[in-house]
Amino acid sequence: MPDRRANPAGGYVLLLHLEHAERIQVGRLGAFDFPPAHYLYFGSALGGLASRIQRHQSTQKRLHWHIDYLTATARVEQAWWAAGRERWECLWAQTALEVPGISLPAAGFGSSDCRCPSHLVQAPSFRAALSLRCRLPGNPKIWRPEDAD
Repeated sequence: MPDRRANPAGGYVLLLHLEHAERIQVGRLGAFDFPPAHYLYFGSALGGLASRIQRHQSTQKRLHWHIDYLTATARVEQAWWAAGRERWECLWAQTALEVPGISLPAAGFGSSDCRCPSHLVQAPSFRAALSLRCRLPGNPKIWRPEDAD
């Protein structure tokens, strides 16, 4: 995981697992039906990767971003990250949507400040979600929740 003291800026991917079907109201974006599945969320943390990833893992937080509504129910299984000032999330989301079997579960999710159809994708399996990492530009590193201090 990125060093908390340095807390570099960068892009990240959350690999989430939702065990049961849920209808989730995602702020003003609307309500969406999420089937049990693995999801990948692409984001940036220009103010610091370590603190952003830890925030997404927390269950005690104010619901602010679209992803907060999903992480209130789904479990973060892994995070992938790439340090730097480059905004990777749009390229990563576009790359993911080009992979057969990857689908878009909620239009506009996490992408209200860009022209992407969504920054959230659904993977057909855990293995498919994991295999996506090696396709992403920027060579994101893996961080697992159990690696945290």
